[in-house]
Amino acid sequence: MKAKKTLLKNILLFSIGVCLSLALGCSGEDGETGPAGKDGVDGQDGNANVIASDWIDIEWTEKVTAEWAYMDIPVDGIMEYVENGGIAMMYLKTADTIILGLPFTSSFEGGSSYYFRYGKFSTDDVIWEGFRFNMQGHGTAINVAQSLDYAVRYVLVPANMAQANGMASKIPKTYEETVSLLGLD
Repeated sequence: MKAKKTLLKNILLFSIGVCLSLALGCSGEDGETGPAGKDGVDGQDGNANVIASDWIDIEWTEKVTAEWAYMDIPVDGIMEYVENGGIAMMYLKTADTIILGLPFTSSFEGGSSYYFRYGKFSTDDVIWEGFRFNMQGHGTAINVAQSLDYAVRYVLVPANMAQANGMASKIPKTYEETVSLLGLD
């Protein structure tokens, strides 16, 4: 029996020794720290927050006179958007696919002016926000604009993007510049 006790004691001591050896033997030095990684260059801001409408065919909301007509385009929240530093732009595409930035005055056929306003408007005692695209000219031009499928497109650029790309101080002169600068389709 004494041999059994001695054997158990030896096994216990041996086990404790192995555990201590493993615990103390595995505490080696840490390896060297690798080289620091390079900080990447920030990419250019995208256009995720730019709002660009599809081309909207001209359908006059009202022909006020033979020489003045307007088309209403509702856009919820436009006042807050612009008051917070955003930029509102509008473009006119003619039947022969010439795209003009508004406002624009033509000297063709006696002259016509195309311009837009944004804000709050009232129609039939209903107040709404959006754009009002206007055309002033002789009656023929107003009829031609609707019959030849003229269209308008608005672009809203948020304040942070307008500041980042310089549009806050210099709005692009052409539609092509706007498309290139903002990456529009």
